[in-house]
Amino acid sequence: MPHISIIVPVFNAERYLDACLDSLFAQTLREIEVICVDDGSCDRSLHILKQRALSDRRLKVLSQQNAGPGSARNAGMESATGDIVMFCDADDCLEPYACSVISNTFMRDACDVMVFGMKIFPEDELHPSLEGQLYPSDAVLGNSAADHRRLLFASKARPFACRVALSREFANREHVRWHPNLTLADDQYFCFYTYPRSSKTTLCSQQLYLYRMNTSSLTHASQQSTEALLSKMDKHMACETAVLKDWEENGFMSLAPVELLSWCLEFVLFDASKLPIKDQRAFWIRWWDSVGSHFDKQIQARLALPTRMCLKDAELCAQGTRKGVAPVHLAFHFIRQRGIIASAKRLLYALRRGR
Repeated sequence: MPHISIIVPVFNAERYLDACLDSLFAQTLREIEVICVDDGSCDRSLHILKQRALSDRRLKVLSQQNAGPGSARNAGMESATGDIVMFCDADDCLEPYACSVISNTFMRDACDVMVFGMKIFPEDELHPSLEGQLYPSDAVLGNSAADHRRLLFASKARPFACRVALSREFANREHVRWHPNLTLADDQYFCFYTYPRSSKTTLCSQQLYLYRMNTSSLTHASQQSTEALLSKMDKHMACETAVLKDWEENGFMSLAPVELLSWCLEFVLFDASKLPIKDQRAFWIRWWDSVGSHFDKQIQARLALPTRMCLKDAELCAQGTRKGVAPVHLAFHFIRQRGIIASAKRLLYALRRGR
């Protein structure tokens, strides 16, 4: 019986799929199963999977009509038989010792969840916003509110849910699954759903996951039209409302209301500032109705001053008495959140790429 189930959603991944599978079958821990879920690929991905399954019985191939990576991962979780469940995207890889480290950690700590580090390749494509965020500090966190706040907001354990491994018993008991309707930021939702339900979470600084940075996606993101930017922001807002719905229904809002509001605002703040003024007002009206209204004035008043000023600007913009978030308030917010050096690096990176 496999000790670890590695779930790989596959969609038109023929270019990198063999490299991904090579890294999984090169694991020093042999007791694994690799569950690849083809999500309606139009290229040779499914053919590659079927051929590889003939040479290694540890590969299980599932196929479904295109429904998105969340649905594909959920199908893999339903089929998993390992004690531990983890994920790998079809264009990424694992270090050869990754599964051994993960297995040993679960046996040593008897944890529900493990979060480990990742590397970006090619290294020169590392976005400044990710510097220092790729791995957590070693720790074992419990079930207290303070531990959950640290895990969610101060441990570098979000986003990138590919860095998360779960006890399958925990995942089934707590109904941990990917949101099937989120097409962007689904990993953020996965973390916000999973972490508050974990009684023990191990943070591991070892960089076990190799994340391929898609340079074409970066270029595309730097040249988005207003329509594309609004679509992205609406998808981010859909993630926020899904998180709020889960937290409110399950009594988690008291864990970290101020930190959650700050995250919800920052998740859309920079992109909103790039919109034309008329679109900014329309967006902030929608955001305030769907997200901001969940937090009362007392919670808003506890935000750090630069963040509170940005929130007030967004509220006034929605009311039609301000054109948008003041650039100086935006600058103070990001400097406070990320520091002067990190903010300067991000600005230089944006200038180099024509943002």
